[in-house]
Amino acid sequence: MAKQEKELKVKVFRNLHFKDRVVWSVQDYSTRRLLFHTPNIMLRKAEFRVSEKGRERVRREGRKTIHAFVIGELVVDPYWFPHYKELEDQGVRITYNPYKYETFVTHPESATHRAGVQPLEAVYSADMVWMNDRGGVHGAAVRGEAGRL
Repeated sequence: MAKQEKELKVKVFRNLHFKDRVVWSVQDYSTRRLLFHTPNIMLRKAEFRVSEKGRERVRREGRKTIHAFVIGELVVDPYWFPHYKELEDQGVRITYNPYKYETFVTHPESATHRAGVQPLEAVYSADMVWMNDRGGVHGAAVRGEAGRL
């Protein structure tokens, strides 16, 4: 019987040093070591987190710092990559702005409200997340504070 490889748990955040394009930085969750930068990434079993102290510092100082990120299992199985378009088209679009929201929320202009998901609902986790090179974050089976949205 073949040994199953353990999924790599990672922490992903938008790298603000790249001014001309969107780049996501990927850290190993347990060691905090930077693994790579990428324009696109897919995560499974994702959790959306915002550091309240970091958010307060951004609001107080008016300077961007890393305080919001997504934690999940890195998807490396090529089977899933063709499904990114489905996540962009049918998934829940997710956004975060420290000046407007305390948590990640469903995007205010997202068409997902037609599927029963209201704009600006808090988002805490998702079964699958696609983060693209245009800065978009899209999730499937997204859950908020009271459960599945």
